[in-house]
Amino acid sequence: MAIDGSDVRPLTGGSGRDVYPTWFSDGQWVAFHSNWYGAENYEIYVVPVSGGAVRQLTTHAAYDIMPDWSP
Repeated sequence: MAIDGSDVRPLTGGSGRDVYPTWFSDGQWVAFHSNWYGAENYEIYVVPVSGGAVRQLTTHAAYDIMPDWSP
């Protein structure tokens, strides 16, 4: 989505619930947590704002939720 709210489009296409997006400071990446494959366990993912492949960052038996970026 552009800063003015135009150009709205989906970044993900998984069958899970994608929630709590957080933008990287350069505006080029979004991190979020999801049960991407419909599982009950949530993991952390990132996706480029320009579109492209979603990348899973965590694989843990416990819930990995509410991502945030660190400098």
